[in-house]
Amino acid sequence: MKINKFLFKDKIERKELATERSSTENPHQIFDPGLAKGIMRAIRLYAGTNPFRLFPLLKRSMFFQQAVRRRHHTFHDENVIVPPLLILSATMKCDLNCTGCYSRNYPLDNELTIHEIDHLFCQAESLGVAFFVITGGEPLLKKGLMDLLIQHDRLNFFLFTNGSFHDESWTRQICRQKHIVPLISVEGNCQHTDDRRGQGVHARVIASMERLKYAHIFFGFSAMVSRKNIKCVGQAPFWDEMIAQGCRIGYFVNYVPSGQDDLSLVPSPNEQAWFREQVNRLKKEKKIIIIHMPDDEYANGGVCMAAGRGFLHINAQGFVEPCPFAHVATDNIRTQSLKDILKSPLFSYIREHEVLLKKPTLGCALYENRKLLMDIADSLGAQSTEMAV
Repeated sequence: MKINKFLFKDKIERKELATERSSTENPHQIFDPGLAKGIMRAIRLYAGTNPFRLFPLLKRSMFFQQAVRRRHHTFHDENVIVPPLLILSATMKCDLNCTGCYSRNYPLDNELTIHEIDHLFCQAESLGVAFFVITGGEPLLKKGLMDLLIQHDRLNFFLFTNGSFHDESWTRQICRQKHIVPLISVEGNCQHTDDRRGQGVHARVIASMERLKYAHIFFGFSAMVSRKNIKCVGQAPFWDEMIAQGCRIGYFVNYVPSGQDDLSLVPSPNEQAWFREQVNRLKKEKKIIIIHMPDDEYANGGVCMAAGRGFLHINAQGFVEPCPFAHVATDNIRTQSLKDILKSPLFSYIREHEVLLKKPTLGCALYENRKLLMDIADSLGAQSTEMAV
């Protein structure tokens, strides 16, 4: 009954979203007028003062264009929408216990094997997936993962890591891998980082950045934006420090509650607006590529890119979820092909009812609409992917 009420209400919403829906039905037709300018700026920042960096970048652009063509053909030949990016939590194991981590409620057993992850990468590449975000837990705790990432050099990997395992040997290993971009987690200054991540973590992060900088590796930082650190990470001194440490790319994600986490950590609407204004201003002034989620994600029509519109999340047990903050699934890559999973009624339903994906106040549309999402999930036979309590 709840779903029927939702459908009735959604008829009105869908009229207002007719223009946006046309791009959803064929995501390969989406074009942002500022995209070319942004790409050129990113290329300049990537190359820096070394023009020889443009040669591997040209090779990567060829792989990217091949992926675009594969997605295009898969859509037109088989009516399957393939997102350009997949998020993989390679393991939920971690040496830290950070406040607000989305993975804290996942089980730690029965995780994907390296062989299963290898098979996933092969399927994804054949369908036209171009990018993987590799996260956890701490992904470098997954034995054999780095060798696998190096092997799949036609894919592009953003490796989110806490910096605990970045020794000289690891630095030498990643030095020549132009398709792997390490993003090291930091929360602002030393106090902010150690308060959330543990005593001494900030010092390890800075030491890791120094090694990567000395080895001329293209890398960056990632930071969760909460009420505790928003005034720090949203101002020029923090950006300047990250640039001085060698970061050429930065990733901000607004805090999203996990389970029963304290909602007081969520930045207020005024704080979020202030931070977005700062990001837009500083991006123009500073020589660093910045990605800000969720605001960059909602820039195109105010609709989230989850549920296959732009990405999906695969957890360490192989369950395929709409996003890392929506812990429900009907499908698992261990028992189904990735192509079949992309046809999932759960993902199709969410994409067709964009009211579920409209820009929220809590950083994640599906989290904000989680009660309605669970009603829909129940009706489609989906299950929770969290640990049983």
